[in-house]
Amino acid sequence: MTTASAAPIDSDQVIHLRVSWEAYKALSAGICDDSSPRLVYDGETLEIMSPGSKHERIAARIADFLSSVVIEWNFNIESTRSTAFEAQPHGFEGDDSYYIASAPKVQDWDNVSLATDPPPDLIVEVDISKRRFDKKTLYAGIGIPEFWRYDGNTGLEAFSLTDGAYVAIDVSRVI
Repeated sequence: MTTASAAPIDSDQVIHLRVSWEAYKALSAGICDDSSPRLVYDGETLEIMSPGSKHERIAARIADFLSSVVIEWNFNIESTRSTAFEAQPHGFEGDDSYYIASAPKVQDWDNVSLATDPPPDLIVEVDISKRRFDKKTLYAGIGIPEFWRYDGNTGLEAFSLTDGAYVAIDVSRVI
C-alpha cells in the first residue's frame, strides 16, 4: 500500500534532478515567465522549487523594505524580480534581483540577458527550505556584486563579492 502526505501550504516544495545543459534549457523554455516554479542549475543538478506562502511573504517584506529605502533616499533601482538568468553552464532565478549602478548598461529591459547585459547588482534569496545549492558560490561565479540571504535561523544577512567570494557585510555596498 502506498501512502502520500501533503506538505503544509506554506512549505516550499523542492526537487533535485541530474540533467544536462540541453535538458535544463528545454525545461526552462517550456515554463512561462509568470509561472511559480523557480529553477536553479549548477551545470549538473537542476533544482525545481515552488515557493510556499511563508517564503513569498518574507520575499515581499524584503522588497517592500527596499522600495522604502529607494523612496527615502531618492535613487533609481530596477527590479527584475525572479527573472531567469543564464550563463552557461548555470541558470538561476533569484527570489528578487535588482539593477542599481549597472542599470544604465542594460540594453533591453524586456529581454535582460547575461550574454549582453551585466548581472544584477543585488540578488535576494529567501532560504527557508531544505535546499541543496550553495547560492553564494553560484552567484559569485557569475559576478553578482551583492547577495542578501534570509533564513529562519539567522534572519537577513548581506554579503559582498570580494576577490571572487562573498564576505559578510554590515552595510550594503550597492545601496
